[in-house]
Amino acid sequence: MTDQVQKAESAYSIKFKIPSVPPSVNSLYDVIFSLKKIQLKNEVLFWKSKAKTYIPVWRPDKLGNSGFLYFVMNVYTNLYYKNSKVRKFDVMNMEKACIDAVCEKIGMDDSFITDCHTRKIHFEDQEYVEVEIGF
Repeated sequence: MTDQVQKAESAYSIKFKIPSVPPSVNSLYDVIFSLKKIQLKNEVLFWKSKAKTYIPVWRPDKLGNSGFLYFVMNVYTNLYYKNSKVRKFDVMNMEKACIDAVCEKIGMDDSFITDCHTRKIHFEDQEYVEVEIGF
């Protein structure tokens, strides 16, 4: 893990920072009709692989009483264009890409996430994402 990664860890949760934001795309998937195949878009695959380098390994000894997880994601990004118009982000797709990357890295099934909160926060410096997952 690099020195840039900031993390807080306990037996019940982990909190960390990814120094980029997931791509905001209207669709996460490409449909290849000729092959009858659906696959993640290349930009999403690239972001996920890059993001996983900042996600610490977390293997709790046991899950909480319920076995269900919560997921909190704060996206720090500039919400305005230079001409002061509002930038539009598909926050649900951003959330899904981040959840997939985190759950793949920590080896947990994202279907156990029962409480999920994501928000966009106006920030004019470098974009980043703060994530907390736990039970």
